[in-house]
Amino acid sequence: MAQDQILFDATRLVRRSGSATPTGVDRVELTYAGHMLDRYPNEVQFIARWRSRYWQLSTPAFAQFVASRLERWSFGASRVRGSDAERIARFIGVPSDQFNGRGRPQPLLPAPRPSAPLLQLGMDALMGARGLLSRMISISARKNQSIYVNVSHEGLHQPTTLQRLVLRRKLAPIYLVHDLIPIDHPEYVRPGHAERHAARIEAISTTAAATIVNSMQTKRDLLKHVQRYHGNMDDVFVAPLGVDRRFAPQKANDLESEPYFLIIGTIEPRKNHLFMLQVWRALVQKLGAAAPKLVIVGRRGWENENVIDMIERCDQIGDHVIECGRVPDAVLHRLLLGARAVLFPSFAEGYGLPLVEGLSSSVPVICSDLPVFHELGSGIPEYLDPLDGPGWMEMIIEYSKTNSLRRQAQMARLARFKAPTWDRHFGIFDEVVEDVRRKYSIC
Repeated sequence: MAQDQILFDATRLVRRSGSATPTGVDRVELTYAGHMLDRYPNEVQFIARWRSRYWQLSTPAFAQFVASRLERWSFGASRVRGSDAERIARFIGVPSDQFNGRGRPQPLLPAPRPSAPLLQLGMDALMGARGLLSRMISISARKNQSIYVNVSHEGLHQPTTLQRLVLRRKLAPIYLVHDLIPIDHPEYVRPGHAERHAARIEAISTTAAATIVNSMQTKRDLLKHVQRYHGNMDDVFVAPLGVDRRFAPQKANDLESEPYFLIIGTIEPRKNHLFMLQVWRALVQKLGAAAPKLVIVGRRGWENENVIDMIERCDQIGDHVIECGRVPDAVLHRLLLGARAVLFPSFAEGYGLPLVEGLSSSVPVICSDLPVFHELGSGIPEYLDPLDGPGWMEMIIEYSKTNSLRRQAQMARLARFKAPTWDRHFGIFDEVVEDVRRKYSIC
């Protein structure tokens, strides 16, 4: 079988290679890259756009690149600085060795960020000796098409260019759509992002051989938009994103720590951090020193000045709220296991990985009353309106109690939760690949 039967666009993954911790899309693309190497080693060709041109990547070098990303973004806690471990542990009242696994904190230097994303393995190693992708796929006499896979939305914002590329290069694209939030909720994204995402969806709807979505809600949103602007769209398959096997149910003796709650996600308007901080100020006003604590995990995004002001300047909540930024997976997992609940007060989501990671770890979840959270949570979490301040306060107070009957009831419901797995996701993906092969006679 020809190695270029499947072209996997790894542009975003390569560009993001210098990041110390991954975003959700980074995790998805890296997991896909590993699957492509394992499942299609003799058929896949990895490609990346650099300096406005597509390059064919050396597959052996790219496999090393994937392994290096897995190690850098690993589950281990070795990258957490001792001072950070001490700060988090002291805040929730547990020994710091629970966050570094070494018995005592180990100070670490931050990982250096490369001056260019391809430098870590070397541009020559990744690109190999075969040269530009444009030379490889410009053979007009090719009998069979190639499958093009893009799971990151990267480079899809120019529909005309993509349509021309698909037609001229005989590509049968398979896309993964994460959400339509920039289109349906432009007030929650940076200026211009709604138009950019609309262009991506136009490119997908007019060129896709097949499209995978992460939830039924995303499928409904996608088809609604496409039917309004571009006509009908066939071959849309729902494949929920998997949860890392290490986010498996574990016994957590959370009563050894001070009662705390966990909110995970980029600090941006749609995640509703400001509302939650206002709730916490009201909790401290009502309960004083007995108020539970709030741990915020996630990088600072955009339009978050009021949130940062609350975190940094509101003395009332200073002893009860901690901002951790991004943390390694091991630290996140330990924080999950000790939390009274994961809080997810978002205004809009396309999927909601913290929800399924929490439930997969047998940790209760209190979340917004969104359709996608009902779809993913199967009625297990507590659902509240994202602006119901008294309701959130009451629920948090109840869940912070040592013998909370309501929390115990959710813990009992958690026994029936079936976590989405990557095996099931890729089972659907592989079936889609075979369908596209048959449809376009790719063999």
